[in-house]
Amino acid sequence: MIYGKEEFSSAVRDSGPGTFSCRYGADLGAEVIKIERAPEGDETRRLKGFGIGFFPFLNRNKKSIAIDLKSDRGREVLKKLVISADVFLENFAPGTIERLGFGYDKISQLNPRLIYCALKGFMPGPYEKRPALDEVVQMMAGLAYMTGPLGQPLRAGASVVDIMGGTFGAVAIMTALYEREKTGKGQADCGRYEDDCNPRLPLDSPGSDGKRGDADVGGGRGHGPCSRMRTLCGGPWGDSGGWRKCSIHGQPQF
Repeated sequence: MIYGKEEFSSAVRDSGPGTFSCRYGADLGAEVIKIERAPEGDETRRLKGFGIGFFPFLNRNKKSIAIDLKSDRGREVLKKLVISADVFLENFAPGTIERLGFGYDKISQLNPRLIYCALKGFMPGPYEKRPALDEVVQMMAGLAYMTGPLGQPLRAGASVVDIMGGTFGAVAIMTALYEREKTGKGQADCGRYEDDCNPRLPLDSPGSDGKRGDADVGGGRGHGPCSRMRTLCGGPWGDSGGWRKCSIHGQPQF
């Protein structure tokens, strides 16, 4: 990101890669306007206990505005913001932003120089419509297997998939802005959760050297597991986010 650039984060929750991606831009001097759900705003603003610092940490240096994107008035407000924006970033579930009328085909007509970044879960294929939570991708990509001992996969101690997703999103945005200086045109970038684990997994995954590895030390990679405590749906939000994770794992009673 460079000074004077504007980046818009169209996200209702504040725990995904879009939040990290926009924070990098804000830290580097971009004018970042975060779109929150009206009228209550981002739910992580109201976290207590060890989650009390969640919102200020992830949203430092950003501006915020609460908009009801399901209302005609709210959509008109966002359209006015898009016209003067350099970057639009969204992290909704697949198909949501299109239903709201802000897919790339629509808003690029309002602003042909706009860089459009959509952070999604999976590449085109049978999984592309599925929601992609950090823990789910860690399990599916094998990262949890690398973290835990053999037969006991464990979630990494930090939301590494969200963090890396946001990092790659920021890199893609900066690259697209640089290219726009030569072409004068904007473009759409789509980052995916499943790509986050790919650069690292071949280096650390068990059996990458053709051998099974020692089951007692993080699968034999020389990286010990971060924790022996089993967790299923942990997270500082504790309410709707945790419930959705438990439901995805088939354990709604937790």
